[in-house]
Amino acid sequence: MRKVVYVAIAVTTVLGGCKKNGSPTEPAGGPAAPKPAPKVEKPDEDPGFTRLKKPSTTLAEAIDIVREDVDQKSIGTHNFASRRLAFWAVGDGGDKGSALKWDAVAVTKNETNPRLIIKDPEASLGKRLCVKGFIAEIHKHKIEERKMFRGLLGTWGGDILSFWAIGDTGDLVEERTAKFCGVAAGKYVYRSREGKEKDAIEVVGFFDLPTNKPTPPQPGPEVAATAK
Repeated sequence: MRKVVYVAIAVTTVLGGCKKNGSPTEPAGGPAAPKPAPKVEKPDEDPGFTRLKKPSTTLAEAIDIVREDVDQKSIGTHNFASRRLAFWAVGDGGDKGSALKWDAVAVTKNETNPRLIIKDPEASLGKRLCVKGFIAEIHKHKIEERKMFRGLLGTWGGDILSFWAIGDTGDLVEERTAKFCGVAAGKYVYRSREGKEKDAIEVVGFFDLPTNKPTPPQPGPEVAATAK
């Protein structure tokens, strides 16, 4: 119970430091300084998106495409690398399903951690990790009709994860605990209630649900008969 309280406090700090539309709050001394306009989420206007739309693009190739945007710093706005990687991960809705697969992100030992991602987002880009925590926010989101869910999850270690969930989210809602597995995609910078800049990590992947995992092959009739 104590862990849940700590996580709830940490996540409340994130939510308290941002308006509902995701913009940073104004400092006590006056309006926030103007920030650069984020890139437009329109694939037709970005050559990188053209490559990310191709079903043949692999995870390694997608990571290389988004690498130039992973160190983007825009307070209160998700970094563009995570948006582009999430767009690729959803896939084109064809028979093969999502471009990113559960088996590609489900690891028994994490390849990075929140502190390392915040320290050097580019060095951790594409590395896999699984975390457990408390869902503080979850909303449906679309980029050119590709549907995903994004939100915030507070880990038991006190870190804040800004997730981009593809696949199924089942009945997961705010205040539920969950496990999320994915690839690191930079960090999300926000402003706290005290006006201080804080960091959350961006991760693109899946919630640990049976519906997101491959179905084990069923034995054929001959194999089943032999087993008897």
